[in-house]
Amino acid sequence: MWRRLGVPALGIAIALVIAAVAYAATRPDPVPDGRVVAAACAWHGRGVVVTGVVRNLGSSAADFQVTPTFWIVGLGVRGGNAAAFVHVPAHHERAFAYTHHGIAPSRSGTRVGRCFPTARAVVHHGEGEGED
Repeated sequence: MWRRLGVPALGIAIALVIAAVAYAATRPDPVPDGRVVAAACAWHGRGVVVTGVVRNLGSSAADFQVTPTFWIVGLGVRGGNAAAFVHVPAHHERAFAYTHHGIAPSRSGTRVGRCFPTARAVVHHGEGEGED
């Protein structure tokens, strides 16, 4: 009796392994994490230039949105609503540069107190996904 049950059980086990491998191969990659390294802010005329490097910590390539946030003494935080975009391959780094215009001319050259841009991966939806 056990011999008759052994063959179907082996077939079911093989089918489950094949299904698990197929699922793992076709599921979407998780959104990779990114980090801004070596960031700097400096005045260039009337604008503040934010430069740095985005490091992709994930195992797949991704587009990153960099929010070039910085703090100017006497004016407060700026650049929080702006964005720069950069494509970074897996486990690589790419440089970015963003120029923030629109600071009052009388404040041009004021000390930049802190430069803290952030990066987050941009999720691209396929056709029909993410639409209501």
